[in-house]
Amino acid sequence: MRHALPSFLVPLALLCACGTDTPADVSDTLDTLDTSDTSDASDTSDTPDTSDASDTSDTTDTDTAVLPPRQPWKTFERVIDYPLTQANPFDPAEVRIDATFEAPDGSTYTVPAFVYEGFTRALVDGREKVTSAGTREWRVRFRPPLPERPRADAPATWRWRWRAVTPTDDTTSPWETFDAEPDPVGHGVLRRASDARYLVFEDESPFFAIGENMGWADARGTFAFDAWMDKLAAAGGTYLRVWMPSWGFGIEWTGSLGNYGSRLDRAWQLDQVFDKAQVLGLQVMLTLQNHGPFSDLHASQWEDNPYNAKNGGPLATPTAFFTDPTARELMKRRLRYIAARWGHSTNLLAWELWNEVDLVADPRLPEVKAWHAEMARELATLDPQDHLVTTSLGGVDVFTAYLTDTIDTLPARYDFWSMPELDFTQIHFYAFGTLPFDFVSDLGALVGYLHTFDKPALVGEVGVSAVSGPDTLDNDPHGVGFHAALWSGLFAETFGTGMTWWWDSVIDPQSYYLHFRPIADLVAGVRFDREAFVRTSPTATSATAPLRAHALVGKTTVLGWIDNPSHQWTGEDLTEFSDASLTLTDLGPGTWRATWIDPYATLPDVVATSATVDGTLTLAVPPFARDLALRIERL
Repeated sequence: MRHALPSFLVPLALLCACGTDTPADVSDTLDTLDTSDTSDASDTSDTPDTSDASDTSDTTDTDTAVLPPRQPWKTFERVIDYPLTQANPFDPAEVRIDATFEAPDGSTYTVPAFVYEGFTRALVDGREKVTSAGTREWRVRFRPPLPERPRADAPATWRWRWRAVTPTDDTTSPWETFDAEPDPVGHGVLRRASDARYLVFEDESPFFAIGENMGWADARGTFAFDAWMDKLAAAGGTYLRVWMPSWGFGIEWTGSLGNYGSRLDRAWQLDQVFDKAQVLGLQVMLTLQNHGPFSDLHASQWEDNPYNAKNGGPLATPTAFFTDPTARELMKRRLRYIAARWGHSTNLLAWELWNEVDLVADPRLPEVKAWHAEMARELATLDPQDHLVTTSLGGVDVFTAYLTDTIDTLPARYDFWSMPELDFTQIHFYAFGTLPFDFVSDLGALVGYLHTFDKPALVGEVGVSAVSGPDTLDNDPHGVGFHAALWSGLFAETFGTGMTWWWDSVIDPQSYYLHFRPIADLVAGVRFDREAFVRTSPTATSATAPLRAHALVGKTTVLGWIDNPSHQWTGEDLTEFSDASLTLTDLGPGTWRATWIDPYATLPDVVATSATVDGTLTLAVPPFARDLALRIERL
C-alpha cells in the first residue's frame, strides 16, 4: 500500500526514527553514583585472589582436563605483576602490555591486558552505591578457543607469558603453564550458520534470540539489571542489547578522553552484567557508540562531547570523527580496552559499532564505510574469539520507503550492508502516529530487503512509538503492537524476535515478560541452522472471519502462526474462532505431531497427531482469539 508522505512528516520522522537516546527520568544516572577515593582502599574481598599469577592450583589436572567434542573452555584470568605508575596507563604509547597464549598444538593467540579496579555495590534508598574495594592492577582475560578437530585425548595444558613495553622498558615474563578447564554448561561463541539467515554456537548448539533492548539502568544501577535479566531469563529469554553511553556504562566522556581511570566503576558494573548473563545463559549485544555525542540531528550531546574542539578535543565538527586521525586512534584505544576486558566472554553476541549511525552521517559515504571497515578489522586483531561485528541504522530511509512504497529500491541504495566486515544486518523501525502499520505483514516486507545481502538479519529495535514509553502505552495500551512485532521477527526469517525498546517504562512495569515464554517454547531445540526453513503462507479458513497464516517449513519441523488480521494495535478485535482449519502443503508423506501453543500463555497446549495426504496436512484449529502458534514435528 502506498502512503503519501506529507512534507511535515519528514522532520518528524527524522526526530522519531529511534528510541530516546537519553533517559527520560534519570539525568546521568550513573554519574550520580557514590565512588570513593581509590588511593587508600584496601578491601578486596569481592575480587578473586589472584595475587600469585603463577598459582595454577585451582585449574583442572592435565590428566582429567579432556576436551569432549566441541566443548568450550572456561575463561582464564590472572593478575599481571607490573607497575601501574604511568600517567595514562590506557595509552599504549605509554605502556603496552600484551599476553601471548600458546595452545597444545603450538598455535598462539595474543590479547591485550587491561587496568582493573575492584568495587563493591549496595542499594541505598533505591540507588546503587558503588565503592572502590581495592588498588588498581593489570589483568588479562582469555578463553582458549575451541580446536577445529577436537580429540577425546586432546591435551589441555597451555602456556602463557606477557610482555610490557614502555618508552624506557621492555619486559617479558617467563612462560607459565596452566590447564584449560572445560566449561560444562557453555556453548562457546556464536557464529554465522551455514544457513545464511541464522546463528549457531561454536559447539553447534542452536540459538534463537528472544529478548529486548536493555540499554541502561535506572537509579538502581546494576541491581536494576539483576531484576530485569532475572525476569527475562525466567520467561525463556536469551538476548539483551546493552549500550555504553555517557550516562551508563561508557568508559569515555568529559574529562576521560583516552584515559578511562575516572570511569573504572562503570567498567566494573558492566562486568556484573556480563557475569549475570553468564549465570542466566543470556547473550548480550554490546553497543559501543550511541549516536547522540556526534549527532546534530537527534538527542545531540555534541556541546558536551570531549572530542569537540570547544572542549579541548580534536574535532571541529561531529562528522570529522570518521576521518580525523587523532579521533580514529582514540577510538582504537577504546576498542583495545573494551576487547581486553570483555572479549573473552562467550555471552557476548556481537560488538555493535554504532547505534543508528545514520543520525550522525550518511552511511553510504565512503568515509563512513571506511571507518566501519577499519574499526571492525581492529577488533579482529584484538579479539581472538572473533565475535560477530555489526552496526545499526535509525530507519529514516526505511520508514520513508514504507510510506512511499519504494522498499524495492533499498538494496541498491544500501550496499553499505554488503561490507564483509559486518557480519549481520539490522533494521530499526517504529510506527508513527496513527499510521496503520501492520507489524505482521509490513515488517516482513521491510526485513525482506536485508535478506538480499545474504547475511543474518535482526529487527534490533521496533515499536509503535519512538517518542516515549508513556506514548507507546497511549497508542497501544494492551501491547498488541509489541506482541505482533515480537512474533513477526521469527516469521520474517530473522535470527530473533522483534526487539522492543521500552524495557524500563513498558516491558517491566506492564509485566510483558509473559509474551516471551510461548515463543521460547515454540522454538526450543529447533535447529535453525539445519532445517533449511522455507517461508510459506498456509491456508487458514473460518466462517467467522478472515484469518491469515504464516509458516516456516523445515526438513523435520514446521513452525506456524495464525492471527486475526483485524486485531491491530490501532484497533483491537477479540473475536473468538472455534471453527477454523489450517492446511499446509508440500510436507511430504508421513505422520506429524502438531502442538498448538497459546502466544498469550493463558490456554494449555493442545497436541494432535495427523498424517499427510499427497503431501497435504489439514488440521482442526483449537478455539482461540487474537492468535495461535503451532509446532509440527515429523514422527
